Amino acid sequence: MPPELIVFFAAMTPFADIKFSIPLGMQLGLTGLSSAMFSLAGSIAMCAVVLALLGPASRFGMRKSKFLNKYF
Repeated sequence: MPPELIVFFAAMTPFADIKFSIPLGMQLGLTGLSSAMFSLAGSIAMCAVVLALLGPASRFGMRKSKFLNKYF
């Protein structure tokens, strides 16, 4: 797997995020700028996925639970 994809997917993990992925990219031979760019892209991609799934998940919870319906 190319180092760029490793850094991208490492930035998507919630426990490691950018604090881990930028040094990882530099250890894999990427420059600091390219490590930061792929790390930011991975972090933004994960946020987009979470935001895309948040709406359907809250609608499902409101339909199935009166407790969640009260707070959403």
